[in-house]
Amino acid sequence: MKHRHPGLGFTLLELLVVVALIGILAALLLPGLSRTQAKARTASCINNLKQLGIAISLYADDHEGKLPSAEPLPSNPVLTNPPLPGISSVLSNHVAGVTRLFLCPEDKVGRFQQEGSSYEWNFLMNGKSISAPSASGVIPVGADVMFFGNMDFAPVNTPLLYDYENFHMGGAPTGTNGVRAYKNSVFADGHVGKL
Repeated sequence: MKHRHPGLGFTLLELLVVVALIGILAALLLPGLSRTQAKARTASCINNLKQLGIAISLYADDHEGKLPSAEPLPSNPVLTNPPLPGISSVLSNHVAGVTRLFLCPEDKVGRFQQEGSSYEWNFLMNGKSISAPSASGVIPVGADVMFFGNMDFAPVNTPLLYDYENFHMGGAPTGTNGVRAYKNSVFADGHVGKL
């Protein structure tokens, strides 16, 4: 007959309690881990845009202070005869072939694969001066709102390159489900901020 020594091993009940405690701890820690991962992806996007801002400045230095001319959506060009290249092609010499700079880690809709960049170029700034950007003609300023005439922008307020979609969580509410999301942008003065 076997003799059981007390304190050697776990009962089934003790094992179930330990598993339950591990499950509760995991449930408490996983949301925090998810938020931390989202913040890391947003930080990576901001870094990409800072690097692309430097590439835009280098481009302007090589082109008499003028900003690049590129399509905002290469798969559906504004100009068709001939279409302009996408911003990733225009800046390729200034990013040393590092195409991953054009990929926002939060781009889950495949803009990078479709357009060559997760970031949309501000078409209104094509060929404008980087130090004094301006736009003229018909200028979209919001949903169904157009401005006719000239607009001069301060470089600090002029977005050049921004996320195609509201990829990042935590901004103004979008949609009916109350999800808050925003776009990151690099501005003509080189800083990166929310758009």
